[in-house]
Amino acid sequence: MPDTITQYKGCLNAAKRKIGIAEFHYQQLKLQLAATEVQSENPPPIPIQAYFEGVVTSIIAAIDQVAQAANYGLSLHLKNGNLVEKGFAALITEIPGLQTWYSNNFGIDLRRIRTRMVHYSYKKMPLALVWTVESTDSKYTGSRDLGIYADKALKYGLELATNFPIIEQKLLEHCQKRLTD
Repeated sequence: MPDTITQYKGCLNAAKRKIGIAEFHYQQLKLQLAATEVQSENPPPIPIQAYFEGVVTSIIAAIDQVAQAANYGLSLHLKNGNLVEKGFAALITEIPGLQTWYSNNFGIDLRRIRTRMVHYSYKKMPLALVWTVESTDSKYTGSRDLGIYADKALKYGLELATNFPIIEQKLLEHCQKRLTD
C-alpha cells in the first residue's frame, strides 16, 4: 500500500509540474506573439509553434498524469488505451464536481490537437493578423487564435489543478480504506 500512495502522489506531483511548465510556455508564447508580425501565408516562426505546443502538450500530460494517479490510487488496473476515460470516470464518482470540467468540449478539442501535434500534423495558418490552429471537428466553437487557444488551454489545466487537493484526499481515503478492509 505505501507503494500505491507513493505512485499516485508521484503522478499528482508530476501533473502539478506540468501545469507549471505550461505556464512557462504560455508566458514565452505571449512574448513571442507580441514581438512577431504575422507574415501572410507563412506558418508561425518555430519559437511560437514550440511554445504553443509546449502549452498544449503539458496540459494534456498533466491530465494523463491525474488519470494515472487515479489508476494507482483507486486500484483500477487500467491500460493506456482507456486510462483517461475510465480514470476520470472513477474520479468523477468520487468527486462529482469534476464532471463539468471533464465534459467541457474544449478538453476534447485540446486532446485532438495534441494528438495531431505528436502523431500527425496540424495546420497553423495566418488569418488576418493572427495565426490560427485548425478545427478538429469537435463541438468546441471558441477561438482558434493561437494565443487565445493557448490561454484557454492553460486555464483548462489550472481549473483541473484546483481539484488536486480533493483528488489527493479521495485517493488517500481509498488507500486507507483498503488497509482497514
